[in-house]
Amino acid sequence: MENTTKLIHDLVVAEEHTDKLESEVKIVRTNLDDLHSNLSESKKVNESLNHLNSALNTAETLLSVVSIIPSVR
Repeated sequence: MENTTKLIHDLVVAEEHTDKLESEVKIVRTNLDDLHSNLSESKKVNESLNHLNSALNTAETLLSVVSIIPSVR
């Protein structure tokens, strides 16, 4: 009977630990989802900045060409 009582106690403790572990895994999963979302947003911002940089370089090139053309009055 003593072994049965110990086994029941150990099972209760194991269940408590499992519940705690599942809770912690859920928190980690949520944090990873948030991180993934933030990294996706960072990637979008980076791509937008690269596109803007390309457009600004084109504008700068065009302005330098236009600036050497004398103004006509």
